[in-house]
Amino acid sequence: MKHHLSNQEIIKDRLLNANRLLQDAELLELLLCLALPRKDTKVLAKDLIAKYGSFAKVVSAEKESLLEIKGIGKSILFCLKLIKESSLRLSRAEIIDRPVISSWQELIDYCRINIGHLKKEVFMVMYLNSQNILIEEDLNEYGTVDHISIYPREITKRALFLNSSSVILVHNHPGGSTKASKADIEATKQVVKALSPFNICVHDHLIISGKSFFSFKSAGLL
Repeated sequence: MKHHLSNQEIIKDRLLNANRLLQDAELLELLLCLALPRKDTKVLAKDLIAKYGSFAKVVSAEKESLLEIKGIGKSILFCLKLIKESSLRLSRAEIIDRPVISSWQELIDYCRINIGHLKKEVFMVMYLNSQNILIEEDLNEYGTVDHISIYPREITKRALFLNSSSVILVHNHPGGSTKASKADIEATKQVVKALSPFNICVHDHLIISGKSFFSFKSAGLL
C-alpha cells in the first residue's frame, strides 16, 4: 500500500511541477490516477496508447472498444468521457459569442476535438446568426465507417426555425484522408440549393480528420 501511495505522490509532483511537454502516455497515466487512485496506471496508459495511437484517440475511443481492454471499467470510462467533454467545453469557449468565421483556427480545433478522431462518419451543422455567431449545432451520429446521410430539407427546416442566416457544414473522414468525394460534393450542392431560396448562406463545408482538414470554400467548391 505504501508503494502505491508513494507512487501517487510522485505522479502528483510531476503534474504540478512539469517543466516540459508531457508525452501522451505520461499525460494519460496521470489522468487515469483520478479513476484508479490506489493503482499504478503506467502500464494501462501505455497499453491504451499502443492500441489507439494517441491521447486524443484514446479519449475519443468508443465504449465497446475500450471495454475489450483488461483493466478498463466504469471509473475509467467516466474519466475519459469527462476529459473529452472538458476539452470540448474549453475549445467551444473560443468560438462562442464571437463571429465564427473570424476565429477559423479555433473552429477547426473545436471540430477536430469533437469529431476528428471518431471511427465512423458523423455530420454536424453549425447554425449562425446574421453576425456569424454560433446559435446552435446539430450532430448526426448515425453514420458508418465511410458514409453519412445528409438531409437538405431537415437542415433547411432547422435553419428557418432558428432564424439562422448561414450555416457551416462539417463531417469527418475516419480513414484519415480529407479529400472531398463526389458524394460529398453533390450533397453540399443539394444543401446550398435547398437553402438558397431563403437567402441562407453555406459559409463552408469542412471535412475533418485527426490531423488535417479540407475546406470546400478554400478549394473553390463553394
